[in-house]
Amino acid sequence: MLTPKELNAFYTSVEQEPIAGRYTQVLRTVKDGVDYSITEYVKCCGEIGYQTFVYESEDDKNYVSSKGYGAEAEGRTISRNQIITNTPN
Repeated sequence: MLTPKELNAFYTSVEQEPIAGRYTQVLRTVKDGVDYSITEYVKCCGEIGYQTFVYESEDDKNYVSSKGYGAEAEGRTISRNQIITNTPN
């Protein structure tokens, strides 16, 4: 698991500037040993932003954290949360 300092350094390493008014989506991939993806979003008023997700595993448990940029950045930034997968009985 990444420390908060390592996680922030990684987010900084993948920060983007819009190109022609759009951000570049990154499908789930691994960079420098970090499993991540980037998704662009557009609000109804046309404001744009993007969210970087980081996926981690520890003790057979899966976690995700994210950092938002641009419009809705604060609401799209989340601390590490465990991903719960429900399996049918």
